[in-house]
Amino acid sequence: MIPQILKECRAAMDKAIDASRQHFGGVRAGKASPALLDAVKVDMYGSTLPLNQVASINSPEPRLLLITPYDKNQIKVVENNKACPAGGDAMKLLLVWFKDAEHIPPERLRLVDIDRPRILRFLGWVETERCCSAATRNQRLAVIKSFCRYTAVEQPDHLDQLTQVLAIRQKKTPAPDLGHLTGDEVKTLLAEPGTASTRAVRDTVLLALAYDTAARVQELCDLDVTDIRHANPTTVTIHGKGSKTRYVPVMDPTARLVADYLEHLEPHPGLGADANPLFCGPNHSRLTRSGVAKLLTRHVRAVRARDPDWAPELPVTPHTLRRSRAMHLIQAGVNLIYIRD
Repeated sequence: MIPQILKECRAAMDKAIDASRQHFGGVRAGKASPALLDAVKVDMYGSTLPLNQVASINSPEPRLLLITPYDKNQIKVVENNKACPAGGDAMKLLLVWFKDAEHIPPERLRLVDIDRPRILRFLGWVETERCCSAATRNQRLAVIKSFCRYTAVEQPDHLDQLTQVLAIRQKKTPAPDLGHLTGDEVKTLLAEPGTASTRAVRDTVLLALAYDTAARVQELCDLDVTDIRHANPTTVTIHGKGSKTRYVPVMDPTARLVADYLEHLEPHPGLGADANPLFCGPNHSRLTRSGVAKLLTRHVRAVRARDPDWAPELPVTPHTLRRSRAMHLIQAGVNLIYIRD
């Protein structure tokens, strides 16, 4: 009982520390920090994705940020992408438009100037001049509406004007065809890392667990050795969003892979057995989401180099394995309620 309480407290403290580190990392302190780009999103693979999920961001020099896409074929897409950070930067873009298109500098902008006709012209400018998609246009509109809702409470005299802005409808966007891997394609991918080295074994176990448990990438990164329950069947304790815990059984081949992996796993030198990460990166550090995306991209590239017809035109991300597992369960006749839960 006490070890479990200590484990939960340690996990909560780690999350609080990570949140604080992420918050303070975005503070501009004269030195470039990758956290400055946490809010940046790019249009890629038919959807808007956070930049740090499609590229590694490093700071080799105090005033330099180096962005390296995991998929080298998408370098031009990242370079030419004109999506900007959400939230505050969306309002900054609106101020730029007022200055350039309406000739109203920020210091002369009044609340009465933010009316429905101007907002509609701004949204049209976002699509035509900046070549943004309808989804990006809807995101900019959502930020403006959030500002208007706040202002309606603080400045009720402008309620009629603000409600007209709030009545602007979002554009319908076609649902992207996300696609999924077939059973044979999953088998090919899982066989790619092999067992020739410690890192190869780690990658094999990680990809097998990612598919078998359909866990989110952050849930995989948060797994500890103690989250594996050796029984019949072997189960994995997954700590998901909203502090929800799931107990997911795995298939026998995956269970044998995990058992063999744990037998040769070196314990973390600075942590107790109850906090030993299941998947480690360099220097025994816990594997991160970007690390998982990077290793998956490496193996996908290797598979496609050997077989160009493997999953053609399908962007394979960690979430693709989760979606593929769900589709295979549906095809096998499993009730959607159990898949969803």
